[in-house]
Amino acid sequence: MPDHIHMLVQLPPSSSLSDFMHDLKTATNKYMNEEKDKFPLFSGWGKSYCAYSCSASDITDISDYIKTQKEHHKKTNLHDELLKISKECGINIEMKYFLKE
Repeated sequence: MPDHIHMLVQLPPSSSLSDFMHDLKTATNKYMNEEKDKFPLFSGWGKSYCAYSCSASDITDISDYIKTQKEHHKKTNLHDELLKISKECGINIEMKYFLKE
C-alpha cells in the first residue's frame, strides 16, 4: 500500500517487538533513501506502528488477508481497519494515542 505495510513475522522469545521495529525501520530507511529512484515517494517512516499476535492456526488466514490487502483497502482505510480489528480482538484503544497519520 502507498501509506503502510502489513507484515507477518515470527519473533523469537528473546527479541522484543520494539527492538525489531527499530531495526526494521532503521535498515529500510537507510536502504530506501540510498535507492531514492526506486522509492521516490518515501519520505520516512511514521512515528507509530501497530502489532497483533496470533496463534499458529491463524497464519494461513492472516497471510491470505495480507496478500489481498489492495482489494481490502478499496473498501476501508487503514484507520478504520485498525479500529475494527482491535475491537474484534477485544482491545480497548485510548483514542488519544491512536494517531491518524
